Amino acid sequence: MGAKEWLDVEWLGAEVAIRASNGQYIATKPNGGLCANAASNSDAKAKYIWEIINRPRLVLRGEHGFLGTLGSGVIECNKSTPEVYNLHVSAGVAHISGSNGKFWQVNGDNITVSGDKGTDFFLDMVEHSKMLIRYGDKYLQGFQNGGLKFTGTGISDSTLWEY
Repeated sequence: MGAKEWLDVEWLGAEVAIRASNGQYIATKPNGGLCANAASNSDAKAKYIWEIINRPRLVLRGEHGFLGTLGSGVIECNKSTPEVYNLHVSAGVAHISGSNGKFWQVNGDNITVSGDKGTDFFLDMVEHSKMLIRYGDKYLQGFQNGGLKFTGTGISDSTLWEY
């Protein structure tokens, strides 16, 4: 496989655009075919909605350990054993729930498993088996004391989550 076969995926919230090695974006032709001929990722024919259909269970590990839920419902990122969460992705928007049937919520400086409705998160797949979790324009960031906050501004060891 050579450099001409590589594609770059650009995450646009609930949509993605795919840039080919020629610098053009993959666009859908009227007959349903695909061709790398769109000049911009803003072209409607070069945007795609992505889904995750074969990963309903989610275990996350960051640089300080696994994510786990305390009895209070607060999620921490420095656990030695993993907790299994449920991932629900529809039209590019992710909702994450816990074993208690409640959804992840952003509550001030904490992320909790306490919501009756899912909070809209976006998952940016950036490396082999690693992703960023975005809420608004900030990324989920883990701290050595176990704290989790949506304060990350880009890719770093503290914002990458192995799944």
